[in-house]
Amino acid sequence: MSPSRTIEGINQLFERSGMGYTVDPIDEDFMQALFRAEGKKAGNPEFDPSLHDFDAGNSFWLGCRDWTGELIATVAARLLNAESFLESCRSYGLWYGDKIRVTDPLNIVFNSYERLPNQNAAFIGAGWVRPDRRGRGISWAMARLANYLALERWNPEWVIGMSLSGVTRASVPAVNFGFPRIDRFATGFRLPGFSRQLLFLLTMKRHEGVEIAANDLHFLEDNPELMLDSAFGGHLRQMRHRTADQDMEVAVIRAAG
Repeated sequence: MSPSRTIEGINQLFERSGMGYTVDPIDEDFMQALFRAEGKKAGNPEFDPSLHDFDAGNSFWLGCRDWTGELIATVAARLLNAESFLESCRSYGLWYGDKIRVTDPLNIVFNSYERLPNQNAAFIGAGWVRPDRRGRGISWAMARLANYLALERWNPEWVIGMSLSGVTRASVPAVNFGFPRIDRFATGFRLPGFSRQLLFLLTMKRHEGVEIAANDLHFLEDNPELMLDSAFGGHLRQMRHRTADQDMEVAVIRAAG
């Protein structure tokens, strides 16, 4: 099954909620939008067009807007050749390309090699929701939309993301972003101006993405009045609490060591 029907279901969810979105190549306008994003704590060099060669064929970003046209959420995707994925992470090339050299390599502790992206992968990130619109499920809709658009456009073997400890502990990558697997990936990850962090790798194989899209379509069809509002946000919070408390299989976090 193609995710196209699920994309249409998410489109209808946005319309019912008085919102819409645009899909554009990653460019300087996107970086300016992130720079002005209220409440966003860190930059996203991995999606900076001054560091990477982006075009309409290998990247896109989604801008969610309310009925006034104000930007209220973002997410982005880029296509990776993942054959040298570990080395590009170790050297910080995934974030800075070959234009900035980092002398302190990333300490990779990932050992779940069956979940190592080794072919073309869609890398999803740069998610942001304006503070006054958080808690309404917008990140759920935006992340899934990015996942399924990437699957439709590029037919990648993998969809991947990265997450820091706080977000991972809250089960957001599993419940909101839709990733079926979260693995401890590296220690000592650092962006300028921030302390070192524990980094997690989020992975979704192509067939898993298709299955999750089908499940999301059933959920949307079973809830035809669903809107992106505080009630939906509360439902997601309950799901995150259950996921964290019960260590549900959908949110496996390998934290040994």
